[in-house]
Amino acid sequence: MIKFILAAAVGGSCLICGIIKSSGYRLRMSELVHFKDMLLSLAREIAYRKDPVVLSLARIKNQTAGLASDFIAEIISDEITDFKQSWELATDGVYGDGILTEQDIEILKEAGAELGASGIAQQQSMIEMITAKLDAQIQKADEDFRTKGRMYRALGGFCGACAIILLI
Repeated sequence: MIKFILAAAVGGSCLICGIIKSSGYRLRMSELVHFKDMLLSLAREIAYRKDPVVLSLARIKNQTAGLASDFIAEIISDEITDFKQSWELATDGVYGDGILTEQDIEILKEAGAELGASGIAQQQSMIEMITAKLDAQIQKADEDFRTKGRMYRALGGFCGACAIILLI
């Protein structure tokens, strides 16, 4: 009986490890979607109110989800001397923990390069360009989730089944 319980615990642990590993791919995809939605809300706010970017970010903070809300909070919490530098520091601080790939982070940093430094039309076109790049990254993240995520879940289940067979 104890052998069976031990085998089930080890097998279940392997399966759970596979599921946890695959969830990282889903998290990457959802955080990219949240950031894209934040940029689109920012573009609408800039176009409608014609306020500075920092003020527009403060207005849309409650409309954002995921880490995008923490990202905005980090930008608007500091006394901003250089917006581009604040944007890059917030990107590294919020998204630099391994959720996003280096290519994702570079695109996020690129978004802050032109915001606030040019006119409304240029900011709008830059946001459109960045959202197009984010769409491509979201598509890659979705593909990774469907292929690699499925592989990790199956591998976890297979290892769990092997462990159960070996322990029984």
